[in-house]
Amino acid sequence: VFSNATGAEILGQEAGHAFGTFIYAEPADLLGRGEAHWSFYMQTYGSVMEGNLWVDNGDGTFTTAPNTQQFNGYSQLDQYLWGLRRVDELTDPIFVIASPSAAQPDSAFPVGGVTTSGTRIDILAEDLISYNGARDPAIADAPRDFSMAFILVVPAGSEPSAADIALMTQFRSSWESFFATSTEGRGVMHTGINDAIPVSAAFRAAPRVGAPPLTVAFRNLARGSIGTVLWDFGDGNSSTAMEPIHTYTQPGDYTVSLTITGASGPVTTTGTAGIVVDAFVPILDDDFETDQGWSLGLPDDATTGQWERAAPQQTTTSNEQTVQPGFDHTPGAGTAAFVTGAAAGTGPGSFDIDGGSTTLLSPVLDTMPFERVYLTYARWFSNNRGAAPGEDVLVVEISGDGGNTWIPLERPGESVFQYRTPVFLVDDLLPPTQQFRLRVIASDLGDGSLVDAVFDDFLMLGVPLPDGDSDGFPDTRDNCPGVSNAMQQDGDGDGAGDLCDCAPGDPMLVSVPGPLSDLDLQQVTGSTRLDWTSLAATAGPATVHDLITGPIASLRQPAPLGGASCLAAGVLPPVIDASAPGPGDGVYYLGRGRNGCGVATYGDSTLVPDPRDALDSASPCP
Repeated sequence: VFSNATGAEILGQEAGHAFGTFIYAEPADLLGRGEAHWSFYMQTYGSVMEGNLWVDNGDGTFTTAPNTQQFNGYSQLDQYLWGLRRVDELTDPIFVIASPSAAQPDSAFPVGGVTTSGTRIDILAEDLISYNGARDPAIADAPRDFSMAFILVVPAGSEPSAADIALMTQFRSSWESFFATSTEGRGVMHTGINDAIPVSAAFRAAPRVGAPPLTVAFRNLARGSIGTVLWDFGDGNSSTAMEPIHTYTQPGDYTVSLTITGASGPVTTTGTAGIVVDAFVPILDDDFETDQGWSLGLPDDATTGQWERAAPQQTTTSNEQTVQPGFDHTPGAGTAAFVTGAAAGTGPGSFDIDGGSTTLLSPVLDTMPFERVYLTYARWFSNNRGAAPGEDVLVVEISGDGGNTWIPLERPGESVFQYRTPVFLVDDLLPPTQQFRLRVIASDLGDGSLVDAVFDDFLMLGVPLPDGDSDGFPDTRDNCPGVSNAMQQDGDGDGAGDLCDCAPGDPMLVSVPGPLSDLDLQQVTGSTRLDWTSLAATAGPATVHDLITGPIASLRQPAPLGGASCLAAGVLPPVIDASAPGPGDGVYYLGRGRNGCGVATYGDSTLVPDPRDALDSASPCP
């Protein structure tokens, strides 16, 4: 319980769910509890939508402000989502603390006085728009006046007392005042009663990532007095069906919108994650109907409820509240999933997690040959029954080194009693690796409670990259793209694989340099400045350059380039030529690179025979 929260603030959060805390950003996960509140580690300036007012201590640590400064109103971001603030008015910096050291999960309720270390990831307005699209309708067309009805419930056959009505009136007035203050006067809340219920639009889509043709099913979560429905699938097609199924035939990133007309409509909701269609192929597609190499990992000290691959059996409390579902997530004939104690036993406490943790560990996966690597799965988590409801969280982590180190992916801590299917762009979280692993840790720690989890339908996919030498490393990530070098051996650590390195034991040498291709001349008072891209970047730090010059008039002589002389030998850019050509003449410049592995040419001309061949065999530069 948050001791300083008022009834109006609680209502402020519930009202805010109609517009906010359902957005994402690629730099970091913004959401925490139930994927419907801001993450505990997000800077929200004490929003009633949770998160915290964080103080950046400037030394890699962050501290939450006192409780009295938390859970107090709407942040600028909340106001933008309500449609009350333009995107260019988001002047308060937004950030998320990644890899925090504090014990609180990202689903934790705001609390003051918490200090954590971590990495600050700033979230810019363009990050929000690039992932979710611009708010629709824009602020110019968004409503500023809102209505909310209050219903006073009294025992059947009785009438509300004057005191009850007065209390209701006071609460209504407090809510209207709170809304006006928290939106900084940008919005107005009316609590009169209308005959029709205002509409709000929301929806879900699955799957959201895949190869064409990708068939997506849309679930309509709209509420209120609905008149008409219009879906815009973002690819030029639309539908008026309540819950359409649409097939995307072409690659692209699509933003879907749903427009509802009805009381207080139209209302438009824009899809938060979008639909991504590309030439994806599965890295691992596992519905757990067969054994594809998952195992138990550490920690693994739970006395009951260890992960097992089986068909979950339903368990319920004495008042018929579901704890563990009696079905997996796989559509059709699928029955199996990984579940924390599949058997129902004599009650929900028979085979739930007790006395510690159980860890599910994926096989090692190779993401190196792919780009746009996405990860999705289905999860069920129940933790709000028993002696200590809500204390435990489901921990999902990923590793790029086979499991030696782990980074958090998500930590859901809310019982939602349905399968959730989050989608993650792995490229934003880990560099390409041949040692990717995922683990899921479910625990019952401290005071005992009923904790059950189900994990199903794991899918990791990516777009294959060209791999000319077929060594498992795409050309753009291969340290030896022309020769198969599956182990990527690079003994001197210079970035060039040993099989492609002209001097495998010398980090200063990589390859024989090529000719200069971008010699740039600039006239400086009384001299000429020559600049070019140093070949040391590709041929190795020990690479230097020779520059020769000569009068243009010599090019017309029977032995072209015969008058060349060395301007500079063994140099790096730039070079200043202090000489000046004679009246009516000019000068030419040619350059080459050289290092301990060899010498480049001065380039090639179109003449036959090529006059530069003589310069290559007997350069004016030593």
